[in-house]
Amino acid sequence: MADNSMRRVAVLGGSRIPFCRSHTAYAELSNLDMLTAALGGLVDRFALHGTHIDEVAGGAVVTHAKDWNLAREAVIGSALAPTTPAITMMQACGTSLAGALGIAAKIATGQIESGISLGSDTTSDAPVVFQRRFAQRLVQLSRARRLGQKAAAFKTFTPAELAPQPDAPSSLRRLPAPRPPARVAEVRSAADSPAAEGDVGADTAREVRPAGPVTPPAKVVAIAPARFRVQFTASAELEEKIQRARALLRHKIPSGDVAAIVDEAMTVLVAKLERRRCGAAQRPRTGAAVASASRDIPAAVRRAVWQRDES
Repeated sequence: MADNSMRRVAVLGGSRIPFCRSHTAYAELSNLDMLTAALGGLVDRFALHGTHIDEVAGGAVVTHAKDWNLAREAVIGSALAPTTPAITMMQACGTSLAGALGIAAKIATGQIESGISLGSDTTSDAPVVFQRRFAQRLVQLSRARRLGQKAAAFKTFTPAELAPQPDAPSSLRRLPAPRPPARVAEVRSAADSPAAEGDVGADTAREVRPAGPVTPPAKVVAIAPARFRVQFTASAELEEKIQRARALLRHKIPSGDVAAIVDEAMTVLVAKLERRRCGAAQRPRTGAAVASASRDIPAAVRRAVWQRDES
């Protein structure tokens, strides 16, 4: 693309949490906590509550395996519209800068209209996959200077701290009543009005209007190898079905564990869909001859195609 066809790009502002020495005020916070706090400050500063941003790009240098979708988790934890896409990236000492350059290039070439670049870096949140308490002990050990301080870091240590991260407890609770929608600025393009002298041509706020309700999207977060935490908002009808299934499955799942009930429901649903869509059967029969003019696809044919594509 020729240079004269590139659009001008403007940096409209930013927000950050205060800088702090390692292992001090932020020692108990994770990369996600700090990233979400900084993004939340930006949303508050520019009244972006419920606003869709074309792209959010960022990440952290030292991350946990569970932070494979760090930027998206930060967006979900903020008040931005849940439709906002996010890209997680990693570059030593330059994650947010690399994200800003990528976003600027997309804006200049007309791929997107707006974007947010973000990043965080901490050495207080060591990527240790044991219990959180053990990771904190290692941080305390790195801060110790004398032998007595080093020994004190493991004073109450128990072998249980070396166990893998526990499963998230199953829960089903009623959410509080939604708050009144925030008021956000409606953006007017610079092309709609002549730019004042010295103006860089950035979009300006025209009026403030209520934002629509924002329903948090479902979350699937890895907490350990082959273990995931699933969180979503259910309707009253779905909650009633869960309670009904809990009562009907009491003989099989006496504890009434929601995770076990969902697993049972998904097993039945997948088996039903495989029979309908793929012709799956425990005792498959040889398909009978079908008239050439028939539009019906025999189960044996569907099953053969499914097995071919799965292999």
